[in-house]
Amino acid sequence: MKDRLRGLIDYIKSKNIDYADARYVERKNESITVKDGQLEALSRDEGRGIGVRVLHGGCWGFAASASITPSDLKKLADRAIGIAKASAMTKGKPTTLAPVQAYQDSYVSPMIENPFEVSL
Repeated sequence: MKDRLRGLIDYIKSKNIDYADARYVERKNESITVKDGQLEALSRDEGRGIGVRVLHGGCWGFAASASITPSDLKKLADRAIGIAKASAMTKGKPTTLAPVQAYQDSYVSPMIENPFEVSL
């Protein structure tokens, strides 16, 4: 996934955009409902997606998608860029960013035991 994100940012850079970031999220959810000792509901779902934020001409553009194919990521970037450019046509005071270094990070929720590995 990191290679796809790097490719996405490189693609956006080629469009002469002032700033861009991309965030990829994977989530898992299990829900169990018990009432009076009886199981009422049990569900599990997973999801993933990516959000792209760009700054162009002093205005923000944002787009998100659950599809992470390389061609869909380019379409996603183009959509965010298009929104920023459209916003720039009606802007008031432009947004400016402080000059800081870019960084990468990842976060995993702390746990003692993986709840998705506990038998139901």
